[in-house]
Amino acid sequence: MKIGQGLGVISKRIGSSWIILEPNKKYVRKLNSTGSFIWNLVKKPLTLEQIASKVSSHFNVDIETAKKDVERFVSGYLKSKLL
Repeated sequence: MKIGQGLGVISKRIGSSWIILEPNKKYVRKLNSTGSFIWNLVKKPLTLEQIASKVSSHFNVDIETAKKDVERFVSGYLKSKLL
């Protein structure tokens, strides 16, 4: 399964961070460095494995740690319909 940004989601890059406005909500989310890196990656659909590999390389962490972080991020953002 490929993961990509949700349709109708408004996001803006400010410096190295991303701000996301949730559709039909009255608040925004500011992503930390890992979340911002992942959000930038999923402009184009990628698999969880592709995202984890890039996170592992970029942040110099082992692949298992990267997979757990990516799965947690993706799971939460899928539930919120942002991905």
